[in-house]
Amino acid sequence: MNEQQWEEHYREISAENLRTPDDLLASNRGLLTGGLALDIASGSGRKALFLAECGYRVIAIDRSPSAARFVRSQALTGNHPLETAAADMLDINFGTERFDLIANFYFLERDLIPRIKQGLKTGGLVFFETFTSHGISRDDSRYRKFLIDPNELLSMFTDFFIMFYFERVKGEKSVASMIAKKV
Repeated sequence: MNEQQWEEHYREISAENLRTPDDLLASNRGLLTGGLALDIASGSGRKALFLAECGYRVIAIDRSPSAARFVRSQALTGNHPLETAAADMLDINFGTERFDLIANFYFLERDLIPRIKQGLKTGGLVFFETFTSHGISRDDSRYRKFLIDPNELLSMFTDFFIMFYFERVKGEKSVASMIAKKV
């Protein structure tokens, strides 16, 4: 979807539309020990709200102002320690060793990888899930921009301790999921 379509999508969202957080987070709740978390491309905020419930102070960033407003209202309703911002992720300074956890789900911007690594504290976790190119023609315009190649995500974090990595077909899409710890 383009920027206008995302804005319209989030303008129409309601609390009833919130689903549970992604399985990668929910099934690894034992790893979520609190601190400061960044939710990249937060969308409806279900990951950010879940992380706040797990004891994190969360910064949730999405390009859509409507998404940021919605997440802010949900955080206030639930009294969650959560800040929101409507911004392009490429314009955000992550800082150095600032975050205990960074969540990046279904938003692929390869230029952010060095900033994710730099922004995590030693011992910090990155939860990353994105679409892969498995089964997609290399001629498809989405191929390089929005999809990673098999094992590409794994290769981006060879300097991290990989706690979990799995590539699979999920519905009609192919997905790579990873939990990695900065060492």
